[in-house]
Amino acid sequence: FKSVTDDDCVWKLKRGESELIVATVVDDMIQVTNDDALLKEFNDFLRSRFTITDNGRVEHFLGVHFTHSDDGLHASQEGFIERCLMKFNLIDQPACQMPMQKGYTVSEKDLAENPKQEHITLLRAMLGCLSYLMTWTRPEIAYPVNLLARYTSKASPALIEQAKKIFRYLSGTKDWGIRFPRDDPLGRGERLVCYVDASDADCSLTRRSTGGHVVFWNGVPIAWRSARQALVTLSTAESEYVQATLACQEVLYLRDMFEGLGIPQDEPTVIYEDNKAAIDLSENPCNRGRSKHIARRWHFVRQCRDNGDVLLAKVDGTRNTADVFTKSVSHELFVLFRDNLGLRPSGK
Repeated sequence: FKSVTDDDCVWKLKRGESELIVATVVDDMIQVTNDDALLKEFNDFLRSRFTITDNGRVEHFLGVHFTHSDDGLHASQEGFIERCLMKFNLIDQPACQMPMQKGYTVSEKDLAENPKQEHITLLRAMLGCLSYLMTWTRPEIAYPVNLLARYTSKASPALIEQAKKIFRYLSGTKDWGIRFPRDDPLGRGERLVCYVDASDADCSLTRRSTGGHVVFWNGVPIAWRSARQALVTLSTAESEYVQATLACQEVLYLRDMFEGLGIPQDEPTVIYEDNKAAIDLSENPCNRGRSKHIARRWHFVRQCRDNGDVLLAKVDGTRNTADVFTKSVSHELFVLFRDNLGLRPSGK
């Protein structure tokens, strides 16, 4: 076997036309192959040294339920959501259509200066469960989860109610998850595509921006991020430029992984950005009055572009799927972006 990336969690064995890919998480493993004989040989090798259990075709893995159909695969966490609702006594609470109302922000009045320990413990427990869901199959809740997670040390009844609202949204969409179609409906095939966005100075407490990005392959989201940026930027263009650099880091990692999997990305990965000034900054190395203060590290995007790894392209703000990772949008846009993320009920 050869490691696909430096992480040493995904391995590939190639023998002639036969291939076996193994992805590991501690002592759990998913195996993908085009040669059943090679797979049997490998599992016999493992059995000669360890006690293993072969569960056959993947249906449950680390709390994720996989449903197979003729046209693809559906990944959801309905069982985990139901256990969470029971754990936090929310099983009978009415469902809501969105995880967070449009324009919601956290202000000083929402924070407890001397929070009760039970409030801190409860909020952390709730956000821990929500983070697990957000990481695996529910990217559409990434922004509200990240927003609340910034203030666990000042947990208050108001923040706990917002966390409960996310669960109430999940209770009405328990069987929703990411659908992996056999063919990309948008015709992009095996190319990586990225969307990036930032909400400038949206945090009223720190004046820092929230940034987010999502990377698609074969029309399916495979990596996403929503987080408050680590610095105060001086303009919308700068906050978008900073986030573009962070997106480049994700894209380079995935390009390296796909190279190891035998799916090389021969063309630059398109990063869709809705701010033209940020795109211009990535193309023009001149230190102009409004950009000469930008730290060197954030110009990494220029190097990625010059190396032919990425290409920034303009997209209309209403079509930028990464928008849902940077703010609480209207219900209409939320539904649109959720659809763009490939989230569907089980069986659809």
